[in-house]
Amino acid sequence: MTVLVLAAVTASAQRNHSYETGYRGNVAFNSSFGVNRGFVNNSYGLTTSHGYSFGDGTYIGAGTGFSALFLEGLAIPLFLDAKYNILDWKVSPFVDFRAGLQAVFSSDIEYCGLTMLASPGIGVDLGRFTVRAAYQCDAGRVSVTYTDHLNNTEYGRMKFKLHAI
Repeated sequence: MTVLVLAAVTASAQRNHSYETGYRGNVAFNSSFGVNRGFVNNSYGLTTSHGYSFGDGTYIGAGTGFSALFLEGLAIPLFLDAKYNILDWKVSPFVDFRAGLQAVFSSDIEYCGLTMLASPGIGVDLGRFTVRAAYQCDAGRVSVTYTDHLNNTEYGRMKFKLHAI
């Protein structure tokens, strides 16, 4: 316990990169667990976000990436990213929000479409690394192909995501 307290005090004496002005980019590996109308919907992926850090803990950027939907297909998001670091320390909690669009494709071309996504999150910056836990909701119209005809249906998914940046 003493080691953890000393590490936190030492880390707090160092400056957080979110409090530097200028360009900032990141790459995140993520994994998620979700449920879609009773079916388990796990995924893993990679996202990247690039933008501007205002020097007061505020970051605004845009990003893209992909999520491989376990045994289902692929999702490609395009989002705006806003983040606020609460402390100017190397170890700093933050809040963030991502909003945008996401293209969804199934592995067997059974469904495809464009959905809106919203993802509020919280996390901790640990020097150059970040751990983020977020809730993601994406919903929209998706075309679903049944044996011999095409049908438009509502699509919705809620996920809990864990990011390591």
